[in-house]
Formats: sequence, structure tokens, C-alpha cells
Amino acid sequence: MKMDYQIAKTPPPSSNRTIRSALRTRDIVWWIALTVTLLGIFVINPTSIANFLYYLFIWSAFIFVFHRDQIGDFIFAFLINAAFTSIFIMVQVSVYPETFGTTSPLGAWTDDSYFYSLVADAIPPAMEIRDYYYLYSHPFAEIIKFLSIFPIKHPMDVIFFQSGIAASLTTFVKVFTFQRTRDDALSNVAFVFAAICPFLMMNGGVILLRDTFSAALLIYSLTCISAKRWPLAVIAFALQLVVRPGTAAILLPLYFILYFPNLRNINGRTVVLYFVGLPLLAAVATWAGFQFLDIVQYQDQIDSVQITGRELFSELTDNPSANQILLSIQDMGFLIRFILSGVYIFLYPFLSPDSAFASNQFDLRSVLLSLVIPIQALWLNAWFVAGVITRVRVSSQQTRIVAAVLVAFLLIGTYSLQTRHKTIIYPLYYFVVAVGFARAKPADRKIGYLASGAFMAAQVVIAFR
Repeated sequence: MKMDYQIAKTPPPSSNRTIRSALRTRDIVWWIALTVTLLGIFVINPTSIANFLYYLFIWSAFIFVFHRDQIGDFIFAFLINAAFTSIFIMVQVSVYPETFGTTSPLGAWTDDSYFYSLVADAIPPAMEIRDYYYLYSHPFAEIIKFLSIFPIKHPMDVIFFQSGIAASLTTFVKVFTFQRTRDDALSNVAFVFAAICPFLMMNGGVILLRDTFSAALLIYSLTCISAKRWPLAVIAFALQLVVRPGTAAILLPLYFILYFPNLRNINGRTVVLYFVGLPLLAAVATWAGFQFLDIVQYQDQIDSVQITGRELFSELTDNPSANQILLSIQDMGFLIRFILSGVYIFLYPFLSPDSAFASNQFDLRSVLLSLVIPIQALWLNAWFVAGVITRVRVSSQQTRIVAAVLVAFLLIGTYSLQTRHKTIIYPLYYFVVAVGFARAKPADRKIGYLASGAFMAAQVVIAFR
């Protein structure tokens, strides 16, 4: 497989003074993030300090052993995410004490409180939890339990496992971007966007959900394939199958879009590796994972999901609070539905001040999803459009990456009724956004601003009519 080489010129290197200034700023942010994290832990649940340090250690040990050059970026990203996590939990506990830092106002029916109940050694007596939670199990929870050594008796005891996931995603977004472009500045832009992305945080970065885990496994497997580290790539994909098989099926075409053209230039031995060795290794890894996680219970979960990966459509149509726009799209012809569902997933979440403050009490997640993230998307989507249409080439695979992102939105829109599943494509989305932000021509960005601005104007009209 050929490595990509930089096509567009990289800006001249920064002066030593600028580099030193950037390093000092990074050190300051590092210490601020650590201080905020520790403060949040001591305020909410002081004994969680052991779990925090343990998760930081095991994740850093993995990165140090297999990807030593990325250890600095990883620890920095871990602490940034941990700080946001502590802030989120402090806000949640102050408003909804009965949640102990998990999301609300849905109470016991939120997914993160459910996963916590499956992982926990003990449940706080006053915490809202689903009835008969102890009768269930899930591969995601079993993985966390297997890797954890300290008791988990409070949601804060386990939440920093997610910081390792978020930091891995952020770190390997940077690695992937550099692999494709050989451009340090562009890689750093993608790193920053991923590190401070509120959408990623609200779908697994600072909350105990699987979506960010799936996104991290995708970008990690892509970087390992590019570096020809086949065993790590296969293990990552096998974990996708274990944690969320429907997502793995949706992502599978992306691997062919990104890598299949390279098969024209490989020898017979590599063909055997691609078509015999890798599938066999993936099958063995998946079988071993299923054995470890109790295949009988897991098979029951698979049988409860339709082959398309959807939830039951009838359950959504019978729910008066379901998203009526998405449901109306599902009633259209397949081709129109295929396109519009992808567009819908790309544009989600929508500006909705009413939803942001619908609860009787302040709900930080609702405010972020319905207000902050849609406003942020005004710029992100503009840069994404610029990255799609620009003729500036930063990578020989740039067109393939854009195609993979667009196909992913179409597949997620067609085969998933969960809008937060778009999280899985965000690592590649940020590659395109970084290109639009840092390398696209001003005329390209103007077109992006016009397109994104028009959509924002429509949202404002709808929201305040």
C-alpha cells in the first residue's frame, strides 16, 4: 500500500519563539485541566481519585506500549476530556442529585445510568435505576468490568474510562490526518476540533455511552491499517462487532472505499493477507470475544434487532414525542428517503431553544445539544462544505475520504433511527472540516458560509416563529 504524500504546500515552519509559546500554553492548559478534574472528583466523590488515576494509567500504558510517539498528545487529550467530565458531573449533581451525575431528566431510562448499573459493584441507594437491571448484561459493560480493578460504587468511579476513549479518538484523528497529508498544522487543527467537540462529549466522551467508543475504534483501525499494523486493526474491528454489530456493518463499506483501490498495486502475498488472513483473524477474534462475553446472552440481544439495524419502526410511530421530520422522511420512496435521511443526519442537531430549556430545571446536555452545538455547526458545516468542494489537494486520498463520509451519512440515515449514531463518522468528518478551515481557498469558505448560514437562518425562523 502506498503512503500518501503531501501535495499542497505546507506553510513555513513557526519560529522557535512561537513554538516555545505554544508549548507553554499547552503546559498551562494541562495543569488547569488536571486541577479542574481533581477539584470535581473531591467535590462529588473523593474516593473516585483512585479510579481516575487507574484509568489514566492503563490507557496511557496501552498508548506507550503500542504508539509511544503519541503519548504526549494522548495524556493531554485525556486531561482535557476529564476536566469537561468533572464540570458536567458537578453541574448534573447540583441540579439532579438523584442521578449522581448521570444524565437526566429521563431518570432511570437514560442509557448511561443503565450501563452504570451493569458495571457497578454497588448502586447508591437513592439513585434512579431501571427495574431488574441485574438480569441484563452487555458487552460494553463487560469490557469495562474486565479492565477495572477498583470498586465501582458511584458513577464517577467509572466515567473516566470514557476519557481514555475520547483521548484515543482525538489522538488518532491527528495521526490519521498526518498519515494522509504529512501536514503538522492540519493535523493539529483536526486534533483541537476533536478534543473540544461537545457533540462527541455528549455522546460518549463525558457520558457512559458506546457511540464515541465506536468512533474511536473506527479511526484507530484506519490508522493501524495505514501503518500496516494488521493485528491491532483486526482487534479494533472485532471490538466493533462485539460492542455494536449494527454499527460495524454500516462502517464496513467505508473500509472498501478507502482501501480497495490500493489492491491494484499489491502482490499475491498481500492479496492472501487481505482476503484470507484478515477475515480469518477477525473471525477468531470475534469468536473469542463472544466466548468471553457469554455468547448466549449476546445472541439474545442480536435477535431482538431487525436485520437492517433499526429499532422497530412501529414503536417510533406510536410515540407522540418521536421526531416527526425524520418519521415523515421514512414514508417517502426509497431513493428520496435514502438521500434526505442522510442530509437529515448530517444537519442534526437542530436549533431549538424550547427543547434546550424544556425541563423544569437546567439540563446541561439539552442546552448543548439543542443550542450550543447547532450554533457551533454554523462554522463546522461551513468548513465541511469548503473541504468537500475545494480543489486544493492535501492528500491523494482526499476524494475517497470525502466519499466515505458522505456514504456514511447516507447509510446511518437509512439504517439507523438513532440520530446520535452520526457520532461514529465524526473522526473523518473532522478531517474534511480541518481541510476546509486550514487549506481551502477563501472563495470555497465563502460558499460554505453561505450554505451553512442559509440553513441557520431557516432554523432561526422555524425556532422563533
